[in-house]
Amino acid sequence: MACVNEMNEVTIKTIAGATNSAGFSDSSPLRHILSAFRKWRNRRAIQRLARLDDRILHDIGVTRGDVMSALSTSRSCDASLDLAARAEERKLARKATRSIRV
Repeated sequence: MACVNEMNEVTIKTIAGATNSAGFSDSSPLRHILSAFRKWRNRRAIQRLARLDDRILHDIGVTRGDVMSALSTSRSCDASLDLAARAEERKLARKATRSIRV
């Protein structure tokens, strides 16, 4: 399964060879360490979400399936991006459903 990637202006500039917002080049070992730490920290946060009940998850805007799916992604992926993408998909689907009813 491929990782969900967040393509924004900073990412595009980084791909083009510029440095990222912290001033590290793409090949910087420190950048890779920081990225791995961020992915680990985000996965831990999602593991804590998995302990919440379904009602609270619904209030947050995600389902238990979303959380479990995010946790099933490769450890090399940022699970929080997968979770955010699923929540956004659901939000857009709800919005489309409401506009059809009107």
